[in-house]
Amino acid sequence: MNRTHLCVAAMLAVGAIASSSSAQVWAVQPGTGLILTINPANGAILNQFGAPDALAGGQRNIGLSIAEGDSTLIYHNSDNNNAVNYRLNPATGVLLSIEGKDGWTVDGLSWQQGATGAPLIYTSHSSGDVHRQVGYGGSDTFFWEGAGVPRGGLGGDGHGREFMIATDGNIYEYDPFNAGVTLNFFPAPFTPGAAFPLEGLAFDGASLYASDTVGTLYTLNPNTGAILNTVTVQGGGLYGLGAVIPAPASIGLLGLLGVASGRRRR
Repeated sequence: MNRTHLCVAAMLAVGAIASSSSAQVWAVQPGTGLILTINPANGAILNQFGAPDALAGGQRNIGLSIAEGDSTLIYHNSDNNNAVNYRLNPATGVLLSIEGKDGWTVDGLSWQQGATGAPLIYTSHSSGDVHRQVGYGGSDTFFWEGAGVPRGGLGGDGHGREFMIATDGNIYEYDPFNAGVTLNFFPAPFTPGAAFPLEGLAFDGASLYASDTVGTLYTLNPNTGAILNTVTVQGGGLYGLGAVIPAPASIGLLGLLGVASGRRRR
């Protein structure tokens, strides 16, 4: 095989590796007492581990978010403790640290990297407003109050945009860096038989994910709300949500170009 063919083969292989990497969604499932990692394309459970507290069936004031460059999972359960967030390893559930927060009861959580380097933690004060905490254990402010009253999950996961479920049946996108600014809204999907339209929300940088009290997981267009896919996960309602698109396997281009280079030297 000549050099040109090797380079083309390398590029095709890298494209195949990249396209094979699919999104992963984390969800809290009180009915089983577990935090799940789910393939949103088919509903398969990829991984699971116990929550760091006494998670129990019937609890719903729960928040979850991917954070810190997709390396950390932030978990909160106001039904057990209003005043703490847990930083977890998203692959194993190992507790990394316990961080303080204000004492408000919340049912949604999201994370962004602030311009100054301090983490920004957003929480949904149910039927009230969205709060923003600057830095773990830092100060807390009332950040967003708009036409829709928050109820349920927040979605952002460190990927530059922030979304909120509201009691008026819409999903709102709000500006994560400028208080009180609404950027967009669209109708939330609804599953017949669910106690409330949605409970969890997450954003992986490309797609928006939403979940409800009967285990439905939606993949949505983040600009229009169009439903791109729907799956049902066994075990009951899914709360919180966090999402990432895993990086492609690192062997691709470097390994193949190394082969090409070795062939060329012969």
